[in-house]
Amino acid sequence: MKKLFCLVLVGLLFISPVAFADTITIDLDAASIEELETAKDAIDARIAELSENDTVVDGETITLTGSGTKILEGFEIDAPLTKFMASCTEDTKITWYTDDGDSTTYGEYGESQKSYSTIIEFPITITTVMIESQGEWQFTFSPVGTMASPCCTGTGSFISDGFQVSPPHIAHITLTCDTYAFCSVYLRPIRKDGTLGFEEVIPWGTRVHGTTTYDVIIKPEKDVVSYIWKVSCPPNVSWTIS
Repeated sequence: MKKLFCLVLVGLLFISPVAFADTITIDLDAASIEELETAKDAIDARIAELSENDTVVDGETITLTGSGTKILEGFEIDAPLTKFMASCTEDTKITWYTDDGDSTTYGEYGESQKSYSTIIEFPITITTVMIESQGEWQFTFSPVGTMASPCCTGTGSFISDGFQVSPPHIAHITLTCDTYAFCSVYLRPIRKDGTLGFEEVIPWGTRVHGTTTYDVIIKPEKDVVSYIWKVSCPPNVSWTIS
């Protein structure tokens, strides 16, 4: 079994010479905990990379890119669940208005948040998007799709596509930041009736400095169709969920 594990490890690392410039070889009988963890991190990162290619999404993605203050019109979001993700270089505020007849504000992208993500829980028609900023910005509205694995990796705020869990699994969430930052991670179950649940697996305001790993147990629930990860942290924080 140990020899087989070594062959699988080497095979995985040779899949992508771009992602892994160096080949990792390891003697499982003599390796230290640090060496084993390094090899495991490499495999987890590769699994997360491959999982991104397994995502299935139905619907249209709308990306808004620009700078300064803008008023944009004429958008329609028809997905039952929509991911909204934003990034900017300066303090930015975004307000979008729906076709409710009164043009009331639906939501705001808060000031001083350079990376932000949220979920719109029902189909909406956006008539106007008002962006107030002195810097560059990018906003993306995209439907929540499905992905084959709960593994993912990235930087800053993020919302995953839906994934299924059966039987119970342990998720290893690693957060890394060279300075200090405040982060949170949520697990959002999508229930059979279309509503979203809420579980705070890494509490809001958790301080990150260096590298920290959290272990989270995911227990399947009868009324849950799939789950979504929501990561909320600044752009200078890198993270991996495996």
